[in-house]
Amino acid sequence: MFILLLIAGLPFSLRKADREIRVQVLPESRVVIHGTSNLTGFSCSYMPEKIATALPVRYSETESRYVFEHARLKLRNDCFDCGGRMINRDFREMLLTEDYPHVQLDLRYVDADAAGSGQVRAGIGVTLAGKTRTYDIILKCDQTDQWCISGELPMKLSDFGLEPPRKVLGMIRVDDQIRVNLNILLQFSAATSLLSDTEVGENITE
Repeated sequence: MFILLLIAGLPFSLRKADREIRVQVLPESRVVIHGTSNLTGFSCSYMPEKIATALPVRYSETESRYVFEHARLKLRNDCFDCGGRMINRDFREMLLTEDYPHVQLDLRYVDADAAGSGQVRAGIGVTLAGKTRTYDIILKCDQTDQWCISGELPMKLSDFGLEPPRKVLGMIRVDDQIRVNLNILLQFSAATSLLSDTEVGENITE
């Protein structure tokens, strides 16, 4: 999602196969996971100071689709703040953090915005608790002095083999459905270069 500027913003002459660009994810970016229970809702926000990072991104073009490799953002589970120590602990337990300490987001592909609507369809790979699922999502792309990529991704905990937790002798039940809200602010280098055979490494926000 954070690479959609490549589709909407780069001049046509730069839209070549096997290209690389460096993207800076700004600390004003937000990733929030929303959930509900039979009693109330909860929101877990990723700590903004932990999200800032620079990513080397590789992409190629196939007809009207842009395909990405290693366009990856790893978010530490223990850097999500749900608003209190106990709910933070429950959130980390729910995601099996001891064995799988990261939420991983991978941009797989983006369909070009031929209509100039500012919205694009993208394929996002989400990894939770060691299991990966790919979702179609519509993302909005706005440009001012920076780029803002935003959208909402609904999913189910059970998609990843996770059982919604129950608390207080089963009286509090977390719903299976969750939503991931993305609001990613970007800056990027307009310079691109043909890739060598060297693989682009993954990035992990610490």
